[in-house]
Amino acid sequence: MKKNIFALIVLLCAVSGFALDFDGEFATETRVDLTDKSYFFNQENGKLTFEQQVDDNLFARASMKFRYFNSPMGLQSGGSLLTPSELSILSSIGPVEISLDEAFFTFTDLILPGLDISVGKQRIPWGTADVLNPTDVLNPLDLSDPFDFGKKTPSISMTLSYTIPETDVYFLVVAEPFSQIARLNPMITAQMEAAMIQAPITGFNDDPANPVMKTVLTPAAELENGLVAVKTGFQVADFDLSVSYATRISDMPLVSNITFDGTDILTPPDPVPITDYSLSYFREHMIGADVVKDWGIFLMWAEVALFFQQEQMATTTIVGGPLAGTTTSTALASDLYVKYTVGMDKDFGGGFYMNFQYAHGFFTERGNEGAGRLQDYILLRLQYDTLEEKLTFGLTGLLNVNTIADTFTASDIGEYFTDNFGFMTGLDVEYKPSLSLTLKVGIMFFEGEDSTHIGKMDGYDMFYFKAEFKF
Repeated sequence: MKKNIFALIVLLCAVSGFALDFDGEFATETRVDLTDKSYFFNQENGKLTFEQQVDDNLFARASMKFRYFNSPMGLQSGGSLLTPSELSILSSIGPVEISLDEAFFTFTDLILPGLDISVGKQRIPWGTADVLNPTDVLNPLDLSDPFDFGKKTPSISMTLSYTIPETDVYFLVVAEPFSQIARLNPMITAQMEAAMIQAPITGFNDDPANPVMKTVLTPAAELENGLVAVKTGFQVADFDLSVSYATRISDMPLVSNITFDGTDILTPPDPVPITDYSLSYFREHMIGADVVKDWGIFLMWAEVALFFQQEQMATTTIVGGPLAGTTTSTALASDLYVKYTVGMDKDFGGGFYMNFQYAHGFFTERGNEGAGRLQDYILLRLQYDTLEEKLTFGLTGLLNVNTIADTFTASDIGEYFTDNFGFMTGLDVEYKPSLSLTLKVGIMFFEGEDSTHIGKMDGYDMFYFKAEFKF
C-alpha cells in the first residue's frame, strides 16, 4: 500500500504536464550511550519533496518521510522482544516507517489582490521565536526524538490570509477539523506519567510504580474537537509585531482517572498501589503576541503566550478494603499561566556566531503548580566557521532551573539551586566536503536533579555521528 501511494504521487506529477521540482534528503545517524555503549539511535531518516508552480497563482507541495530502524523491533512487544514467528517478518527484523509529511496547495490572489488560501496537510509556523516559541500551537509536537526540541507534525488545515496591498498589515485565519495529538517517545512518556499522577496521589501512602493498566482516551473525531486560530501582524517603527488567538484540544494529555487498591490503606506504612489510570485530552485557549527587531548589531525577538482552560479534574477511586468506593477529585489545570521567551542572535563576522535564548515554560509543561509547572531555560549556542564555512565547531549549553524566581526567594539560594537544576553541554564538529554532503560528530552530557526536565535526562550522556546527503 505504501509503495502504491508513492507511485501514485510520482505518476500524477508526471502526467500533469507541468514542470516538477523534486528534491530529497537522507541521513544516517547513530547515537551511543557513553555509559553502557548501547544505542539511543541507530537509524536512517529521509524525506522526499515534490513541488509544482502550476501557474502564477497556484502552487502545490507533497512530501513523504521515511525512517529505517537498524535493529529488530517486536510487532507485539514494541521493543527488542520478538516471537519466533516474527523472525520471518521483515518489518520486525528491520522496521520501516513511511508517512505523509505535507500535502497542500496554495492559491494567491484568490478573489482580490492579497487574499491567499492554503488547504491540506501543512506545517503552519505561529510566532517568530527561534525553537523555543510558546505561541506555536497549531501543529502537534513530534517528540519521537526527545533530543530534537520543537519538532512539529503538519496538520490538515485551511489557512486564509489577507495582506493589505502596499502595506505590512496582514490578517490570518486557520481552521483545522481535528486537533491532532503529540507523538511521544517512551522516555518522554515515562517521565510524563510519573509527573502527571503525582498531584492526584498526594496524601496517599502511595506506590505509583508499575500500574496494572494504563489507557489513553484520545479526542473523538468530531468537529467540536477542532482548532481555530486568528492572527494579525503589522510593523511599528521597524518593529515587526503580531497578536494572535487559538483554541484547540491540547496535544499533551492530563491524567483523568486513577484507581487505588485500598486493601491495606489503614495499615501504614504499607503502600497503596495504583491498579490503573487513564489519560485524557482537554481544550485550551491561547492569546499570544510576538515582536522582532533587527537592531543592526543583532537580531532580537520576544514572544509571550497566555493559556487558560476550564478547570480540569482528576478523579481518584479506591477499590477494595474498608474505604472501597471512596472517590476524590483534584484540580490539575485551572489557573491562567504565561509562557514567554526572549532571544537574540549575532553573526560577528570572521566565522563567529552566537545565539542566546531565555524561556519560561517548555513544550511539555503547563500550569503554575505541581510536577508539570513551568520551569526556566537559558540556552547559549556558539559557533565558529572556517575553511570557507566548510568546517564548523559548535558549543551548546542549556541550563534548566525549577524555577529562577524560587531560587532567589529561597532562604538558601545555593542549596535550592543545587536541588533544582539541570544542565546539558554539547560539543560538535561539522564538515561539509560538498554542498550536498554534511558529516557531523558530537558529544552531549546531561546533569541535574529529577525536579527539572533536563535533570531527568541525567545518565543519557551520548556520542553521536550523522551523515546527511541532500539532492
